[in-house]
Amino acid sequence: MSDLLDMKVFFLLITSTFLSLAINLEVFASGGFSDTRFSGFATVGFARGGNQQVGLRQNVTYHGEYANWSHKTDSLVGVQASSRWNEQWGSAIQLVFRDRVGESFEDNITWAYLRFNPTSSVSLRAGRMGADLFMLSEYRNTGFAYLWVRPPIEFYGFIGFEHYEGLDVSYKLPLGVGMLSAKLMLGKSSQQLVNDDLDINFKVDPAYGFNLRWETDSVRLHFSHSELSFDSSAAEEFRIDELLDALTLAQTFGWSELGPIINSLDIDNKSIAYTSVGFAYDVTPWVMQTEIAYIASDFDVFKPYLNYYFSAGYKVGDFTFYSMVARAENTKDPNQAPVAPNIPVIPGFPSEQIQAVVDEFSSSIQSFYVAVSIEQTTYSVGTRWNLRHNTALKFQWDCTFIDAVGKNLWETKSRLHEDQRVNTYSINLDFVF
Repeated sequence: MSDLLDMKVFFLLITSTFLSLAINLEVFASGGFSDTRFSGFATVGFARGGNQQVGLRQNVTYHGEYANWSHKTDSLVGVQASSRWNEQWGSAIQLVFRDRVGESFEDNITWAYLRFNPTSSVSLRAGRMGADLFMLSEYRNTGFAYLWVRPPIEFYGFIGFEHYEGLDVSYKLPLGVGMLSAKLMLGKSSQQLVNDDLDINFKVDPAYGFNLRWETDSVRLHFSHSELSFDSSAAEEFRIDELLDALTLAQTFGWSELGPIINSLDIDNKSIAYTSVGFAYDVTPWVMQTEIAYIASDFDVFKPYLNYYFSAGYKVGDFTFYSMVARAENTKDPNQAPVAPNIPVIPGFPSEQIQAVVDEFSSSIQSFYVAVSIEQTTYSVGTRWNLRHNTALKFQWDCTFIDAVGKNLWETKSRLHEDQRVNTYSINLDFVF
C-alpha cells in the first residue's frame, strides 16, 4: 500500500512539473507575459563558524563546516515560474540549488503544483508545495526577504523539511484592517539529514496540519499545528533495528533491565506534533519579529523541544541595524541507559571480553538517547544594507553557547565532553531578479 502511494505521489509530482513547464512555455510562446511570471533569487555568502569538534550548518539537511571560511552554508540560487491559465487554474514550479546532504536532482524541486481557485476566496493546490510550518515557509530560501543572513538556527535548524507532496486548501477573508487566511494540509515529506556522521533519509507519512495567518501592511500573526507520523522505514534509517537486535540478544543472557528499554525504542506508529506561533511588526524605523514553537512526540526517546527567537532592528536610511537572541532546548532530560552488569571472573571463561561487549551496549544505548538532544543559545548582531531595490548586503556575528549533550544542531564527528562557545562570522549578498 505504501509503495502504491509513493508511486501516486511521484506521478503527481512529475505530472505537475511537466504540465507546469508545458503551460508556461505555451504562454511564453504565445506572448502571454501578463499571465506568466519568471523570477529568481540568490545568495552569495561566506561564513566562518564551528571549530574542530562542531561543524556549522544552516539546518540538519546541510553538511557541516569546521572552523573554515565557506560559501556552502548560505549560498544558493533559486528560479521559479508561476502561471495563471485563466480565472480559476494556474501552476507554479520552483527549483533551489544549494549544498545539501541529498544528491538527487528531485531534492532541488521545492515547488511543482497545480492550483485551482473555484472562488476568489478559496484555493486548492496539488503537487509539491512549501511546508507551511513557520512564518518564513514560503520564502525560507529567499535571503532578500528577511533581515538576517540566515533564519535563526535554533528555530529553523531542526526542521529541515522544505516541502511536502500532497494537497492543501486555503480560504481567506477580510478581518478588521487586515486579511485572515486559513489553510488545511495533507501529504507526506522527507528530508536527508546528518546526525553523528550518519546520513539518514527521514520520512514522515502521513503529515497533516492547519495554520491561521492574519496580516496587514505592518503586522503579521501566524499560528500553525501539524502532526507528522514516522514512516515505516524509520527504524531502519535511524539504526534502531540494529540496536534492538543487539539488546534482545543481550537480554537472553540475563540482562533483565533491558526489557523496558527495548519497549521504549519501538518507533512503529509513533508521531511528532509541531505547534508554532509567530508575530512580526514593521513600522519605520522599527522592525521586530518573534516565533516560538513546541515539538513533542509519543516516541519516548524523542523528548519535547521548546524553540524560540526574538529579533529587533532599527532602520537608518538604507541601513538596518539588528540584534537577535535565539534558544532551543529539550524540556525533559534524555533517558539514562542502565549501568552494565559486572560479569563475574571465572577461570577459563572470557569474562573480560564479555564485559567489554556489555559496556559497549550501555554506551550505545546512551548515545542513541542523546542523539536528538538540543540545548543551545545564540546572541546575534548584524547590519543589513539595501544597496538597491532588489539587492542587500548583510554582515552578522553570532555567539553560540552549546551544551555538551545538546549539540545536535551542529554536525559532529564524535561525542562532546564539554560545553562549547562558538563564534560565527557571516557576510551575504542577497538579491532577487
